[in-house]
Amino acid sequence: MKRILTLLLCISLLLGAGAIPIWASSEQGDAQSSTQEQTTDAAGATTLPDTASYVIIDGSQGGGAGTFYMTLPENHNVTSYALYWGDANGNRLPGYTAFYTGNVTAGFVLISTGDSFTVPEKAKSVVVYTYSERYGESDAFVAASDFSVLVYPKSGKKLAEFVVVSDTHVGRDEQAQASFTAMLKDIKVAASDAAGIFIVGSAVDAAEDQYYELLDQLYAKETGLPPLYRTVGTHEFLTKGTYLYDQSAHQANLQKFFKYAKRPGGTALTTPYYLFDLSTCTMVVLGADSYQDGKAVISPAQISWLSAVLSSADPDSPVFVFLHEPLPNTVSGTPDPLGCGAVYNYLEVQGLLDQYSNVIMFNGHSHRSMNEDKTMFKLKNGSKIFNTASAAFLWADDGTGGYEVAGSQGYIVTVYEEAILVRGRDFATGQWLGQAEYRFSIKKPEPVTTAATTQAPKPATTTKAPEETEPVEEKTSLGDLIPPLAILAMMVMVVFILLFKPRHKKSDNT
Repeated sequence: MKRILTLLLCISLLLGAGAIPIWASSEQGDAQSSTQEQTTDAAGATTLPDTASYVIIDGSQGGGAGTFYMTLPENHNVTSYALYWGDANGNRLPGYTAFYTGNVTAGFVLISTGDSFTVPEKAKSVVVYTYSERYGESDAFVAASDFSVLVYPKSGKKLAEFVVVSDTHVGRDEQAQASFTAMLKDIKVAASDAAGIFIVGSAVDAAEDQYYELLDQLYAKETGLPPLYRTVGTHEFLTKGTYLYDQSAHQANLQKFFKYAKRPGGTALTTPYYLFDLSTCTMVVLGADSYQDGKAVISPAQISWLSAVLSSADPDSPVFVFLHEPLPNTVSGTPDPLGCGAVYNYLEVQGLLDQYSNVIMFNGHSHRSMNEDKTMFKLKNGSKIFNTASAAFLWADDGTGGYEVAGSQGYIVTVYEEAILVRGRDFATGQWLGQAEYRFSIKKPEPVTTAATTQAPKPATTTKAPEETEPVEEKTSLGDLIPPLAILAMMVMVVFILLFKPRHKKSDNT
């Protein structure tokens, strides 16, 4: 019986000895798992990417649209990220907002940025910032990218510069007036050479003399500004308080607009459409002749006039067109079917614009932020339409009607001999919009040879991504094995004693 018990004890000891490495490995794994779970809190910072890269799709015209890919550690704390333009050393380019932002729901991100905006010429890298709820913004991380593929159109001599804004809504509330004043102040900083400020409709909040007069007073307080040019918009025809369109008051409200909106030199307007020259550029202002079903109607007379203007213009010189109401299915905020405020007979207008390659049109009304896709829309022959956002308040699209976002936006347009630069500006923060810069030529581009590929700028040492390495083999330390080994030794001694203990013969007297 003792031999059987001894044998069972030996088997148990052997099984126990085999389980020791498994136990130790399990303990080590649990400790590592616990350590990984606490890594973020111990580090006290937002997790940086493992890798990040930005591939430019087409750099032939300085185009910045591209594909961004980022991987993150398994136990990261990142909830969102932002992409900024950087210099050759991987430092964030001063004076620019992020050109792309997004949320993080997994360990990797793969996105394609919006339409073909232009990379600022000073930009030589893409800088990534990650964000967490607890620690906020991370250190900078430089994405692998190749800026040698960018070939910008020639510029030549600067010919003209002007500002384009829309939907200032003066008279709406104190915030609208404050935004208007801040916009004027920033224009003096960002566009000191501007030859004009164009408001693409809804300059006032309703068809009230007091609102027009308030706008003029705010404008007059800021000295050193260029002339103000206005496009009639929907709010120039709306009744104060109700914001309803009164067809019977249309002509009276139009005459009120004529009273305050003047041609260059102070000449009074007689139609909602007019034109003038600015340096070598033709400036064309359009406006609704009437409204039908809440949509702007461009009369046959105005379309005929516009056709004559476009056909007689120099095809190698830009024609800038300003129209408050947008064309459906073009820039952001213009879905199909037609929404209230769009152009009613848009097929006639777009059919005319499609015939030309030198038209640059600015639309207002939607208030859509320039940070959204489709800020710029290309027509058939290369002409372009820009969403002008709003200098009063902005909206972003969430698929359910949109929501208000911070900012006051417009454009600074610079015309060169061979190129046009359209730069989105946030007047509230005094920054250029990273995703709303466009440089293009209206002339047919010459054949371009792609520049030789060069290495992307190296990340700064403090923000360098960890290099990928082979998996490290998990090892169990000797200290972790001491307790189970001591127990095993004691059990071995017990077995030894039981097996080799001397046996005594039974006494005859027992």
